[in-house]
Amino acid sequence: MIHHLGITVLDFDVSKAFYDRAMAPLGASLLYMVPQEYTGGAKVGGYGRDRPVFWLHAGKDKPKDHQHVAFTARSRAEVDAFHAAARTMAGRACARTIIRTIMAPSSSIPTATMSRRSAMLRSKMR
Repeated sequence: MIHHLGITVLDFDVSKAFYDRAMAPLGASLLYMVPQEYTGGAKVGGYGRDRPVFWLHAGKDKPKDHQHVAFTARSRAEVDAFHAAARTMAGRACARTIIRTIMAPSSSIPTATMSRRSAMLRSKMR
């Protein structure tokens, strides 16, 4: 259900050293560094076993304010239903926080492609 998640860290090199050691017993390692020409100069790296699923993104703001979670879906209909349910529930509960968290683009990394919704189709996973 969870496709990947990411956090913003203030000191990428210190965080990388921590996660290098912490992930090793789980059989995970840093698998990919996004070229900095695609990130506006920020360091961005992904950890995992077979594919990157836990991402670190260097940032200047408070890390707790910038997290990213992406979910998988089996069809476009599931993606649309997910967003409809999120909008409905967000209006009743913690609207501002939930909307900002759920409805944000699926990637904080600038790319040449358009941003997509957070739920990703399973067929696009690899």
